[in-house]
Amino acid sequence: MVSMAWRRYGRKTLFLLTWLVGLAWAVWVFQDTPWNQVFLRLRRASPWAWAGWLGLNVAILGVLALRWWWMARLFHPRLSFWRILVYRQAAFAVNYFTPGPQFGGEPLQVYWLHRGEGLPLSQAASALLLEKAFEVGGNFAFLVMAGVLVGESALDGSGKIAWWAFAAVPVGMVAYGWALARGRLPLSALGRRWFSGKWLARLGRVEEALQHGLRVSPGAVLGWAALTALAWLGMVAEYAGLWYLLGARWGWMEALRALFLTRLALLTPLPGGMGALEAAQYASASWSEQPSALAAGVALVIRARDVLLGILGWVLAFPMAQRWASVEPTRDARSREVRLPPAPTAGGRHAHPRPTFPHEGNFAGKHHGFPSPGKGGQGRG
Repeated sequence: MVSMAWRRYGRKTLFLLTWLVGLAWAVWVFQDTPWNQVFLRLRRASPWAWAGWLGLNVAILGVLALRWWWMARLFHPRLSFWRILVYRQAAFAVNYFTPGPQFGGEPLQVYWLHRGEGLPLSQAASALLLEKAFEVGGNFAFLVMAGVLVGESALDGSGKIAWWAFAAVPVGMVAYGWALARGRLPLSALGRRWFSGKWLARLGRVEEALQHGLRVSPGAVLGWAALTALAWLGMVAEYAGLWYLLGARWGWMEALRALFLTRLALLTPLPGGMGALEAAQYASASWSEQPSALAAGVALVIRARDVLLGILGWVLAFPMAQRWASVEPTRDARSREVRLPPAPTAGGRHAHPRPTFPHEGNFAGKHHGFPSPGKGGQGRG
């Protein structure tokens, strides 16, 4: 009874509370903003400059969709890039408007790959977990490197520790790839100390998919990493360019610190980081002795861009994805299945118990931790 009551009322209450907290925080941040100066700064950039900034944003979205499309083609060679782009934007709309650190639309991505493209559920989940592994890995690498660099610059500014951090992250990634190529599953072995059941199975599935990619096409894994780095370079350029368009004149360290705070704000359990994202811009402007009108302009543009993308995802991409998923896949698509070979260790045994891929009827969150799309699949499970 308690569980049913929570599903019916608790989640709705939590959803409403997070929105109210986020709105209240944003209003408090903007309370002393000189809005006439904000609009003057928004009009100072030329239409061509804004067109270039928007074009860079579109290119970043294309690169991220290209990465997932390339990964999914490991399981479905005939997958359409356009459909992957639509699925990704529809999932972004769910992620953006629901509470939590930018998660929530993932069960629908698995559902759409399965129903719309005919992938077996295990492979649809593996393709998504592989994408999320690179996404989370890229975020983690940026936060570590930027955090060390910003922290050291605030202390002594010598840069010695920061360069060690920059070198340690790519070296660690290369060492991890070498271990995978040798048939080992390092994260799964480490994860047994803290995780069990479905979480360990998820981790093992991601590493097995990476191993499969290294065996079939090592260049593909390097390509995924290159696209991740390219997307991050684009995000840094896009964010620093926005501040420049609105009149900021600062060094790359200040821009990196501002983006670091912005990415941390998006990890807060608020819809779209509402309130936290705005506060991060004000904090960055204050530390760099920039006017508050500049911070308000940056926050407004970022919020307007993300809300517009979310609305387009809800209004256009989401109905298209649902319509494609309602069409029965062809027999050829249903029968297509790429089996991931087990990864033997030096002793001839698996590095960890191989996770059992679920059958279609058991996908409702039992093995994967994903809710059924038919029963609250748009939420967080």
